[in-house]
Amino acid sequence: MSVIPIRHDLPADLLRGARGRWLLLRLSGIDARQAVYLVLHGAPGHWPDVQLPLQAEPHGARVWVHVGMHTSGLSLHGDAAALSRLGPVTGSTADVPATWNGVAPAMRSAAHLQQLGVCALHEVAFGDTMDWPLIATGNDPQLMFLPLDRAATLRIELGLAVENRPDAQPCVYWAPPGAGFQAQASALCQRADAPLSPDGTQCHVATLPTLKAGSSWRLDPIDSPGRFRITAVHIGNTAVRREPGGMRLALDWLAAHQPARGIDTLLPAKDLHLTNRAKRRYLATSNDPQMRLSAPLAPGWYMLELQLHLPGTRSRVRIYLNDGSGESEERAWTLPLKSGRTGKRLLWVEHRSQLRLDPTTAAGEFTLGHFRLQRVGKGFARERLRRKLDQAPTGRAPGELWASYCNLFEPHHEGAISYADWIAEVEQPAVPSLQAQAAQMLGWQIKPLISVVVPVYDTPLEQLRACLDSVLAQTYPHWELCVADDASPNPAVRELLQAVAQSDPRVHLCLRQTNGHITQASNNAIALASGEFIALLDHDDTLAPHALFAIVERLQQRPQAQIVYSDEDKLDTQGRRCDPFFKPDWAPDLLLSQNYVSHLGVYRRSLVEAVGGFRAGFEGAQDYDLLLRCVACIDDPADILHVPQVLYHWRKSAGSTAADHAQKPYATEAALQALQAHADMHTPGVLVSVIAPGLYRQHWPLPDPPPLVSLIVPTRDGGDTLRQCIDSILQRTSYVHYEILVVDNQSCQPQTMAYLAGLPAQHPGRIRVLRFDHPFNYAAINNLGVAEASGSIVGLINDDVEVISPEWLGEMVGHVLRPDIGCVGAKLYYPDDTVQHAGVVLGIGGIAGHSHKYFDRSDPGYFGRLRIAHDVSAVTGAVLMVRKSVYEAVGGLDAEHLHVAFNDVDFCLKVREAGWRNLFTPFAELYHHESKTRGLDSTDAKRARFLRECETMTARWHGALGNDPFYNQNLSLQREDYSLAAGAGQAREMP
Repeated sequence: MSVIPIRHDLPADLLRGARGRWLLLRLSGIDARQAVYLVLHGAPGHWPDVQLPLQAEPHGARVWVHVGMHTSGLSLHGDAAALSRLGPVTGSTADVPATWNGVAPAMRSAAHLQQLGVCALHEVAFGDTMDWPLIATGNDPQLMFLPLDRAATLRIELGLAVENRPDAQPCVYWAPPGAGFQAQASALCQRADAPLSPDGTQCHVATLPTLKAGSSWRLDPIDSPGRFRITAVHIGNTAVRREPGGMRLALDWLAAHQPARGIDTLLPAKDLHLTNRAKRRYLATSNDPQMRLSAPLAPGWYMLELQLHLPGTRSRVRIYLNDGSGESEERAWTLPLKSGRTGKRLLWVEHRSQLRLDPTTAAGEFTLGHFRLQRVGKGFARERLRRKLDQAPTGRAPGELWASYCNLFEPHHEGAISYADWIAEVEQPAVPSLQAQAAQMLGWQIKPLISVVVPVYDTPLEQLRACLDSVLAQTYPHWELCVADDASPNPAVRELLQAVAQSDPRVHLCLRQTNGHITQASNNAIALASGEFIALLDHDDTLAPHALFAIVERLQQRPQAQIVYSDEDKLDTQGRRCDPFFKPDWAPDLLLSQNYVSHLGVYRRSLVEAVGGFRAGFEGAQDYDLLLRCVACIDDPADILHVPQVLYHWRKSAGSTAADHAQKPYATEAALQALQAHADMHTPGVLVSVIAPGLYRQHWPLPDPPPLVSLIVPTRDGGDTLRQCIDSILQRTSYVHYEILVVDNQSCQPQTMAYLAGLPAQHPGRIRVLRFDHPFNYAAINNLGVAEASGSIVGLINDDVEVISPEWLGEMVGHVLRPDIGCVGAKLYYPDDTVQHAGVVLGIGGIAGHSHKYFDRSDPGYFGRLRIAHDVSAVTGAVLMVRKSVYEAVGGLDAEHLHVAFNDVDFCLKVREAGWRNLFTPFAELYHHESKTRGLDSTDAKRARFLRECETMTARWHGALGNDPFYNQNLSLQREDYSLAAGAGQAREMP
């Protein structure tokens, strides 16, 4: 028996705010392998429906749709059994899809017709191939364009191909305002002399008489049913030599959705060798490597997307165009890149040109993670220019739009420092001289013996020699080197080890007769140790010459410390330093999400012996397992010390997790096993899962029954913004034990007042409305809401946030219920899917700033920080969860001195000072519709109030601001992107 598909309409609010943009729909519970599809409904008489297949993803399906001005709704179609499993549906908007892979050809065709200015279709449908994207379903197919916004004499150039109809001749009709189309007001498009596009599509040209403002025009491409494509539409105003505003998006069709063949292929050109084709890894042999595009670029606008994994943290990519007159710096553009992060910028090509790209100014290895060059329309380009300028911290730059846009990418605007420059200008000058180190050591109270433990197995001799030499070169003299060779098959390895042992009595050697893997070899090396502390060193890595000196220097401040760890970087295959990891001080939840301690790790030997050393069965994550067991035995967290210096250089050898965590999948499984064992012993009920290799998630259980949560939502004439907030909580929150307290601060708009009046009746027992009849005071408003709250947990919720992830509240509550946790913050996005909040860093901007601000939603962040729960000093009050007892214990928000600004940061610091830890979780996701371009307080009174609140914070928290334990003093306080501080100790200096 055949199955009759049923229709399921999706919520209309998914389309809200998405007009004219792309929308990524995620449908949980749907199996894309079944006969289920999505229909994007057009307004009757204006636009046909578009049927779209779904793409499978974990736990559901997804689909990209472009929401045009005539889109009327969304519906799923399929059999009842398949649709009955539909779970929450979420949507996120973007200017362009994150990738064109999987975007249905019909959707591409519909989107680009809309971008060309086509406002209605007649007898035209969408095909399922890019070769023939349009289908004429009758003898009179028509494409209606937007009316003109000013008088114009139009010249229309059209690229058209019709299947099996090389002689097809399109026709253009026009009509004055308010009138219909007439046969006499038409013109056949004349065939031009040359083809417009590389595939031979024929170019047609038509010139229309002068038309009044408001006139309509349409294109009839063919006069019979069939498949066709429009590869270009150029519209020019021959009278004023300027595009009509209504046609601002009309552009080259072919380039808008299918770039010319070859423009997305970069080839090595100078001082650059492809060392791994599969991974697109290159070796730059000079500081001026060059790549070239394999095909020339036609005139027009392009969007460049580029991602490089670089030897340093940053690079300044240079882009040159050669139109036949040569390359010069005057015709070169800049794209600043952070390693591993995709950078984007527009390019304007005036004449047909060859493109050259200089990826880096440093010799060494890098990987081309992503490259894409896409033709875009003039309207898209103009909108992108203006938006980028509006988002610039200094506002709109002077001069022409394009010149001002390019200026944003130049170094004086970027203000960052490369890692190579940082080493030369910041790190090396800060290392004490040998004489200074010797003088310091004379005054030290303790000078412990440190046993450097090295398990060895078949190490390349050059790398092993470098490892051993780095220990022999230590400026701190009280060390011993304990090496265990795990039956290396290369006899030269043992010969080298024996020679080193004979040359220095501080070198102790164990030569195993059988291979026991790294845990047994490490334990054998530990058995040789007699030092008070053990330092772990891999057989192909190296220590900085002053590494042990810096460790013991730190121990002078706390001699009873149990663990000391440092910052680290990596060595590429050429031995160059890259990828620095500047770590926070002790951060327990970060440790549960990743082994951030790692190298250099120094442990008190008695502690290692007490936990039994390394355990077999955890190979690949044996150091993570050891660390977790040692930490569990330490009563005072102050006994875990951090040295904010790069003391360890981790070699990116072939097959090493330093180069790629995915190289050793067994290491991920071993780490998961270690974390779950730790959870089972110390926090029963917690389940651990893998986010990605090296990144993990703790799922904290909820009690039965779960506690009541009171969500406090301040508002004043919130209108549609408040409605969106409330509706998203009610419709997209899987945690059901909550109440909403809307605190109204003197709303006076009738629409808002009517909405507020109806809320309690519509949602009895769920929503209450409280009145705050005083001048605006954010702190006092929330304090009133908390005082009236019935729940044991309170959530501060801005009225301009919108729930994305259904599990947001349950995730935050799970953390809040932990007795050592105070405030919990969520991951917030701007409406364009860039990060608005991912935790607060003290000292940025003088007081505090949001971590990773403006990063892409999909960006992993600094060493995965945007993907994992971790400790922070503070979180924003826009979405903040805390136990009511904690809120009351610290006196709530400061309504006396901090009416508007920084009261959330001040509150979090009071909570931290009282002994609780604050936490950020990326698994609670919401939009924050706060404007990116909203400026500082503009009136004199507001500016004065803001300055008073800054003074309050500086006076109250002077010792904390600029000294964030969960950041690092080597990272910048001028930017939110974890870039390097340009001066030594800059991040710890108060402005």
